[in-house]
Amino acid sequence: MNAIPMPQTLPTPRPRSHHRMSAHKAAAAVRATLRGEAVVTLQKLVPALGVLPRDQVYERILDNPELLDGCFQVFRSNPEAFSPLLVRSDKSPIITEADPLRCGRSLSQVIAMVVRSCARRYFRRALKEPAVRRPPPAKPTLLEWLGLVKQAPKKKPLTKADRLYRAISDHLLYEWQARLIPYYAPLPEQLVRALGPRILAIREPAELIEIAQSGRIPATLAPAPEPTLPQPLVTGTGSATHGPAGAAASPHGTAARGAARPVASRMLEEELWAACEKGSLGRHMNQPDKAQLRRMVAVAAGANVSVFSTLRTDLNLTPLQTVALLCAVVSAITPGKYLRLFGVPGEKLALDILVMVVRREQFGLMSSPEEIGRQAQEVGVSVLRALRNSTLDL
Repeated sequence: MNAIPMPQTLPTPRPRSHHRMSAHKAAAAVRATLRGEAVVTLQKLVPALGVLPRDQVYERILDNPELLDGCFQVFRSNPEAFSPLLVRSDKSPIITEADPLRCGRSLSQVIAMVVRSCARRYFRRALKEPAVRRPPPAKPTLLEWLGLVKQAPKKKPLTKADRLYRAISDHLLYEWQARLIPYYAPLPEQLVRALGPRILAIREPAELIEIAQSGRIPATLAPAPEPTLPQPLVTGTGSATHGPAGAAASPHGTAARGAARPVASRMLEEELWAACEKGSLGRHMNQPDKAQLRRMVAVAAGANVSVFSTLRTDLNLTPLQTVALLCAVVSAITPGKYLRLFGVPGEKLALDILVMVVRREQFGLMSSPEEIGRQAQEVGVSVLRALRNSTLDL
């Protein structure tokens, strides 16, 4: 009987801690970059940070959610200044926020890491519990004293802050959440777990205050965000004809950790929201709930480049007309279908139908906020009918 040949060398098993070690190295590289080059750039752009010792800036930022939110805004408003940091390991610029940086993590992951660090620190300060006098540790048994048996390690009990952080950490993903950290702190841990990913649909402090006080989840709260594909990274402010805000800025966009978001998408959403508030659009579109209107604007901002280019360039719609029209369409066909038809990549036929209805009903001729709000709702219903009568799957 022939012997079964054995390999000369056995494959070396991968250490169980390989991934954990890599994660530690990547996290250390991220912190080194943030404490170094990122801080140097921020100190040049923010006079208040420029007067601080460089080794204190990073800690000061993480200790203050409001300051962190301001730094994120500086980052988004000055992409050229931070461009040397937004490169791959081969020093080529990243294309989307999901692309790995030279530190091994994507920009989306770095943002989530910073927001979580800030939240952990804030929770520990805000939810600090009075010191509890604990009983002295039990004496070791004879076997433990002789070293024949290892003494079981004592587990440190989780604090209220630790429990809240564990409940919410998987949903701390985006920079817009930095300003909400103080309003997350009063939420009961059980309520946060019940909310799950739906907490990403809450963007206004007033909503979080109401939920914390009532201890109930509003029946009108939007469902958990739907994931979208990574979008191109856009630099500079320019016009607001960019990809969807849904990926990181919007609660109705990407929910998956590490998903991409265009750099200027938040600016687009803020521009639409500014026009919405200036024209009191909620009052004129029978939407008195400011938080709900804000969510609609966030979804509306998820339209692709062609949609905004067509509305502004071909149809000459003003920002108020644009946001009113898109919010009306969101309301008529639901957020999920809106992002599928008008997001990225979207359906060209859906855009053609939208343009046809706008021209047929002469929507762009209205100028007063009241008329714009009223007619936008009519156009939204007409767009829904036209889409149902098309070959598109609605």
